[in-house]
Amino acid sequence: MQIEGIAPNTTQGTSKVENGLGKDAFYKLLITELQNQNPLEPMNAEEFIAQLTQFSQLEALENINNQFQVLTAYQASINNLLAVGLMGKKVKAAGDAISLEKGNEVTLHYDLATDASKVIINIYDSEGRLVRTLEEGAQEKGEHEVNWDGKDNEGNELPSGDYTFKVMAEDKNGDPVEANTYFMGKVTGVEFDESGQLYLKVGDTFISFNQIISIEEV
Repeated sequence: MQIEGIAPNTTQGTSKVENGLGKDAFYKLLITELQNQNPLEPMNAEEFIAQLTQFSQLEALENINNQFQVLTAYQASINNLLAVGLMGKKVKAAGDAISLEKGNEVTLHYDLATDASKVIINIYDSEGRLVRTLEEGAQEKGEHEVNWDGKDNEGNELPSGDYTFKVMAEDKNGDPVEANTYFMGKVTGVEFDESGQLYLKVGDTFISFNQIISIEEV
């Protein structure tokens, strides 16, 4: 007597997994295939192992995704606590932004990778227009700060607002010297953007955690 059965269809099972079949549904499908297989032509061992491997991979990916979501939420909570702890502290952050209040000086901070025979600082307004050039002459490697009086090249006081600066330096051979700009200020606030990203307010500038170089007590 020939017994009719349902032959295993590994192609169909694989397709459903790739199209988003959940691990519970995949497990039920595998059990159904085992229960309905032809006893005279049982599922090939290699095929069975292949389907178990698919199940294991699916479950592992789901577990990794769940753990990643937990870690993301945990990291966000840590960042929030750190942000609160930084309120009122002085931070040094990478960046070229400066905020000018009309009539006041602004301190520009930068460092040089090697000794420089000439250092030039260009200051730009919010539209990217060059408004002031400062020539500082020779300087040694390391950190430096220069005060800008808030005036343009003609000696006119510039309006309050956001500006940027760029440092260009060269050594005695005329080769360029690497210069990194940064700014320092007290953390006065914390804000989140639309995506939930946290930013610290330093003066009128907002910075992210990865811009911070150092933190000091005021």
